[in-house]
Amino acid sequence: MNMRLWLAAWEVRRGHLEGKPWDALICKGQGKITGMLFTSTDAQRALALGEFVPYYQPVVVLRSGQVDHFEVLARWNHPTLGMIMPKDFISVAERDGWIGDLMHAVLGQAFAAAAVQPVPVCLAVNISPVQLHDLGLPKQIARIAESARFPLSQLTIEVIESALTDNMEHALIIANELHAMGCKLSLDDFGTGYSSLLHLQSLPFDELKVDRSFIGSMTQRRESRKIVAAVVGLGQSLGLTTVAEGVETSEQDEMLLWLGCDRGQGWLYGKPAVSENLSDALKFEYVRQPILPALNPWRQVFRGREEGLPAQRLAQLQAVFDGSPVGLAFLDKNSRCVNLNQRLADIDGIPVEDHFGKTVQELFPELSPLIRGHIERALRGESIPNVEVVRAAPTGGDKVTLLISYEPALDEGGEVIGVSIAAQDISDLKRSIQARQESEDHFRYMVELNPQIPFIIDPEGRALQVSRGWAGLTGMKEEEWRGYGWLDALHPEDVERTRQTLLLCYATGDPMDAQYRVRAPGGDWRWMRARAQARLDEHGKILCWYGGVEDIHDRKSAEDALRKCEAQLQAIFEAAPFGLVIQDASDGSITMANSEAHSIFPDLSTREMKMANLLSDNKVMNVQGDVLGLSQLPSTIALHGQKSGPVEVVCEGIGTTRHLSMAAAPIRSLDGSVDGVVTVLQRLEKPRSYRNRLQG
Repeated sequence: MNMRLWLAAWEVRRGHLEGKPWDALICKGQGKITGMLFTSTDAQRALALGEFVPYYQPVVVLRSGQVDHFEVLARWNHPTLGMIMPKDFISVAERDGWIGDLMHAVLGQAFAAAAVQPVPVCLAVNISPVQLHDLGLPKQIARIAESARFPLSQLTIEVIESALTDNMEHALIIANELHAMGCKLSLDDFGTGYSSLLHLQSLPFDELKVDRSFIGSMTQRRESRKIVAAVVGLGQSLGLTTVAEGVETSEQDEMLLWLGCDRGQGWLYGKPAVSENLSDALKFEYVRQPILPALNPWRQVFRGREEGLPAQRLAQLQAVFDGSPVGLAFLDKNSRCVNLNQRLADIDGIPVEDHFGKTVQELFPELSPLIRGHIERALRGESIPNVEVVRAAPTGGDKVTLLISYEPALDEGGEVIGVSIAAQDISDLKRSIQARQESEDHFRYMVELNPQIPFIIDPEGRALQVSRGWAGLTGMKEEEWRGYGWLDALHPEDVERTRQTLLLCYATGDPMDAQYRVRAPGGDWRWMRARAQARLDEHGKILCWYGGVEDIHDRKSAEDALRKCEAQLQAIFEAAPFGLVIQDASDGSITMANSEAHSIFPDLSTREMKMANLLSDNKVMNVQGDVLGLSQLPSTIALHGQKSGPVEVVCEGIGTTRHLSMAAAPIRSLDGSVDGVVTVLQRLEKPRSYRNRLQG
């Protein structure tokens, strides 16, 4: 992967690299090196012997930590005095006129070293203020680059801000020519001159370098942070790459990153390297160590804001501010309104322009006591979310409920500079919640008063919700009945039968109906009936079951007692020594007859019939031999609600004569109406009167 590396030039002003004052002699033709004098002849000898050499200081991309380009710094490798820094010879070279020879010597070596690297190496060179008077400078640089076969598109020319004030006309010509040759231009030490904005507007700069004096104190001084933030923001707004000089600590690196600075240069990323070590320097990558937010509170201020240029972020934030569905405002440290959106103005019932510069006390005298304390706490750095405030509606009528949040606004150093307020009218929501709460209360009361115990179970029978009635019935807690735990309340004999019923319903989706016994807290077993209906999705798949459990113990006991009574009555009915016939009142049909009745009237066992039909098939006479009509029979009289008999009758059928005592009584319902008739038949010896009549 190709790396773009930039060349930087040697130091051309006092103390530019080391940050120390330069001690120079005013005497023409002489310089001073650590207390020793040197002349122009000494310098020319050094140039001829190649004692002036380039050193390469890396400039890294803050986001990635990888080397972006190198600034080449001039060094005098003196045979007896050792390494001599630029502060000791650059000013003399400018004064005595051998600065051009020095540039040629150092740039020639730097270009040659960069050209032989396996990846493109971008360099930057700092031009002396003296050289900006020489209109032939661009051609000189072009010849040096051509000789070393170094592409000028990989070169950045750095110009210090103070150099532009001497001859702006020449500087503009030279800058435009260099730019036309493919070089990039960088404005060095920005912020230390007197007409920086004019320079940015006049010359075609590509890069802006923030002076080291601001970087060194930015983590301690708020003013320095503000200047660095402003310079970075200005550069980015103009589309210029921003480079911070003199980065020496990880805290400075972190703050520059979160401020949005593009590049960093300084001893934190490495000291200047010689040409022989340029290949190794190309591989350098700064690994940023994690820093606890508690140690650098400003990181919380910038967290999540590293993307986008300041102007873009401002436009984005303004769009969010204006388009927010809630009311937003910003108060300064004096609680005065600095900004707000239309939504908040609508909530306040006051035009937007009437808010600016006014305090909350001035805008809302009646509301101020309710919110002043929250604003003061936010100004001390406390975040206060979701505070409900009830106030009179601006237009009159019902009161409105506002949900207000207070958030301290912090600068890049973590200092509170104001309060951001978000307000939302939740009156409709509150009314809706209140109505829903009332509805839920009504529903809960209905559920609790319901004799049934509502429940919800999943498709496999695991309990999801059960009303509190189950706990009252079984004594089970929620963690006990959840899932399949509810089965533990059932009688052991009923568990498997209930489980099979459920499995069948799960498979078919048919309504569920199961009866089982549940142990009550007192230890008694009570019969319960559970019924449920499946809720299906659009594909017919069971989502869950909704149902209820009802106590059927008393009814079950009554049914058992009734069945026992019926069994007893059936036994008595069958054991009676006389015939018993029960018929329905609605149509007179015979619904029940015992064995003795069947022996008296064998037709009862061969076909269904009505009592009237049975008697009409036989001739019924009294003991005097008079034939009795249907209306005279006891069973017919009883159908009309009167008890009849007993009477003695003779029934003559085909080949059969039966002497009977017949009586009948109505069967009444609770309202007194006749539901049926019971007829009693008893065999008799032949009546004497009937025998005498036959003998006579």
